[in-house]
Amino acid sequence: IERGSGSITGTLRGVTGTIMTKSGDVDLELRRNDARELTDGLLDIETDSGSVSVDSDFLLDLDLGSGADVVVNRANENGKYRSPAGTLAMELEVDTDSGDIEIDMPNAPETAGD
Repeated sequence: IERGSGSITGTLRGVTGTIMTKSGDVDLELRRNDARELTDGLLDIETDSGSVSVDSDFLLDLDLGSGADVVVNRANENGKYRSPAGTLAMELEVDTDSGDIEIDMPNAPETAGD
């Protein structure tokens, strides 16, 4: 999806691809397509000027960057966040020049030895 200006909102189920906007906010809900875990594919969101908000009901492998705030599960990550190496989840990359990024998702399960 590519848009010159204006907001993009909606609910996506099992979708990968690219969402781009020059100016405007992106507000998405990510939902499982079925009971299986999503581990393949990439959703890439890019905006020059606009905030990005994603509410997911499954774990995401995140690569986030912004000239403003980046908030993951209510913790401010100061402009950048990358999931720990080896996170097995659908990939979400978000890049915005001047908008905040806010991601809400389940926490990664604890592993033995943590």
